[in-house]
Amino acid sequence: MVEGLEEYVVHDIRFHDMIAEASGNESLRMLCKSFSTQTQQVRLFRGANEPGVLERLNTEHREIFRYIQARDPQLASATVTAHIAAVEFWLRTELGERTEPPCE
Repeated sequence: MVEGLEEYVVHDIRFHDMIAEASGNESLRMLCKSFSTQTQQVRLFRGANEPGVLERLNTEHREIFRYIQARDPQLASATVTAHIAAVEFWLRTELGERTEPPCE
């Protein structure tokens, strides 16, 4: 296991929750919480098996936060979209062929 990986995942989930909370949309927040709970093992798997992913995700999160802080919804939205698309691409290419969960 990568040192600090479990702590990273806890902070990652909290970051996404803070963004959803700041939106003021309680339905979005509940959806994000549900999704985060269901993807915790996959996040651990990815962090342990993809070199450099934690640093890259931290950079993406900092950019998202920077645009939110600057009150630039267009750049924040574009950065979030790119972040989600990259995660979706990873899920499809890395886990799409698996028939059982990567971590039990």
